[in-house]
Amino acid sequence: MNKLNRKWLWVCLTCLVLIVGLVVYKLVQSSIPVPLDSAGKTPDAVAKAWFSALSAGDANVIRQIGSTRWEQPDILQRYEGLQVISIGTPFPRPPLPQWFVSYEIRLKSGEVKRGNLAVKIDNPGCAWHFDGGL
Repeated sequence: MNKLNRKWLWVCLTCLVLIVGLVVYKLVQSSIPVPLDSAGKTPDAVAKAWFSALSAGDANVIRQIGSTRWEQPDILQRYEGLQVISIGTPFPRPPLPQWFVSYEIRLKSGEVKRGNLAVKIDNPGCAWHFDGGL
């Protein structure tokens, strides 16, 4: 076997290993059950509640799910009146402790934002809280 053939064989084997790894990762990721918090909420239900609270400027819910940082007037003004276009199915990204929920929202300015909202349960009350992605 000459050098060129060995090189191509090495490239093909490397690609095969990467593809198999990706397939195994997706299978493991899809088999992880979606956890519920102490109130029986799923990550996508929390994402809907989060966007609803931001849209309405509901400081109580914002404080429960997020933090007081989100109660600042400039932040509330930016997100107040937002419309949820879509909320996706929650998915984990092991080894991170968060769950992610894809979303698409329209701000009152007309700007459309897409992303993955991160939520996690890591508190004594076992409640979901916002962890980033907006």
